[in-house]
Amino acid sequence: MIRQIISGMTGLTWFEPALVKGIDPSDPANIVFKTDAFYSWHFVPVAEIQRKLIENGARSIFVVRNIYAMTLSMYHHFADNIDWEIGRSANKSDFFGSLSKDEGISRIICRRQSDGFNWQGIGGQLFQMQKMLEFAAAGSALILTFEQLVEDKAVCVRRCAEFLGVTLTEQQVEAICLDSAFSTMQKKAESDGGGSHFRAGLTKGYFDSISAENKELIQEQLDRSAPELAGYAAKLGIPFITDWHNGYEWA
Repeated sequence: MIRQIISGMTGLTWFEPALVKGIDPSDPANIVFKTDAFYSWHFVPVAEIQRKLIENGARSIFVVRNIYAMTLSMYHHFADNIDWEIGRSANKSDFFGSLSKDEGISRIICRRQSDGFNWQGIGGQLFQMQKMLEFAAAGSALILTFEQLVEDKAVCVRRCAEFLGVTLTEQQVEAICLDSAFSTMQKKAESDGGGSHFRAGLTKGYFDSISAENKELIQEQLDRSAPELAGYAAKLGIPFITDWHNGYEWA
């Protein structure tokens, strides 16, 4: 969604590094600046990467999501074999099919030694979010949330344009919102022979899917891997990122 928005207002396409096994999201060498494309990937803005972005005058836009909704989305990514039709699936649907949904979600949350699913748990994703918010709190990046992009997209489009120094008319804002709508992108993906990446496009729903036990496991991962995340979220006006509730408020 954010790729489509930025592309729509700049006329640029996006670039990401080749996704090879073992690629390090904390290695600044993976970030490559091009004149005809903007960089887009799931990197972790550790100190070395922050330094490279600042030195190159990069205007960084990060998108984060409520940690419980993120966990559920990651479960569906593996359980539903998302992106199989474009050759980028994890091929773990059989493994998750052998588990209950509650067991499957717990495997997303926590690392286990070896049971057919080589996964480190959500600690890395929580740490990544903490570093993104840390960078934004220092005034070096713009933070958007998935929830805001879905429920208040026009405001997000205007914030992106202001941050990037792009002037848009209201008609252009409306067109960008339409082109980046979940239904629009889903139809385009399906016409191109894909579509599994677009599952629901909802900001709520984890209440009925994440058990009390798994909620506690997520909190444990948060305390262990990203103890400053909630504080940065509150500072940036997006406390709902770490909250367990069914509604969002933002300025």
